[in-house]
Amino acid sequence: VGSEMCIRDRLNNVRRGVNTDWTRIPLRIPFSHTHSLSLSGGGQNVDYRASLKFSDTYGVMKGDNRRNYNMNFYVGYHVRNKLTIGYRANYTNTSSEASPYGDFSTYTKMNPYEPIYDENGELIKKYYFYNSEDGPITETGSINNPLYDATLSSFSKSENQTLRNTIDAKWYITKLFYVTGRFGVDISKRQSDAFTSPDAAEYIHTTDPLQRGQYSLSTGKGFKYDGNIAVNYSKMLDDKGSGFSVTAVADLSLIHIS
Repeated sequence: VGSEMCIRDRLNNVRRGVNTDWTRIPLRIPFSHTHSLSLSGGGQNVDYRASLKFSDTYGVMKGDNRRNYNMNFYVGYHVRNKLTIGYRANYTNTSSEASPYGDFSTYTKMNPYEPIYDENGELIKKYYFYNSEDGPITETGSINNPLYDATLSSFSKSENQTLRNTIDAKWYITKLFYVTGRFGVDISKRQSDAFTSPDAAEYIHTTDPLQRGQYSLSTGKGFKYDGNIAVNYSKMLDDKGSGFSVTAVADLSLIHIS
């Protein structure tokens, strides 16, 4: 009896012209735009460069968005032909938000004879079916309407920030003998949070209000420093390009993530 009712309901939907193109509804034309600005200059012993970049990407799923900011700065100071000291800073901020329409694969599993709205013009939360001839309607005998959940306040988003500072130097002790060094510090921060509305279709059979809805928050910080120093010596032996060079390098690094 149950399966006959299920078949009859689907057949009535087909007869009244229900033909839902589920795979088209959550999609849009993807779009992205990027903007950048750069500046450079210098004087007798100083040169500098700065740049800004912004990009915004809207994915093929409605509501899917990724935004990126990037800033770079450099200044260098030169003492004749003996010493060069440079400072670099790079800041990156990336934020993203998942589509409220969920995964596209969900829409590929929906049947075209299922209507989006009921007879009152309201979004249908769930579609029910029977697993056996006379089995009752159960949670396992249903499928959520992904478009209903897309109208709720649920969200999933994240943000990552990174700041890197670097100082480097090059010192010519003689024309043949010079020392280079670099020291960098990285500071990073991340956060991601997700919220599922208590009105989501998955909680339709949950009677305890304390069990409805979900929120999760994840944060983290990172600190890293690294550097190296190198001693270089090179000498040409003749005018034909014959020569040799010797380099000794020492490295150091420390990473801390919380």
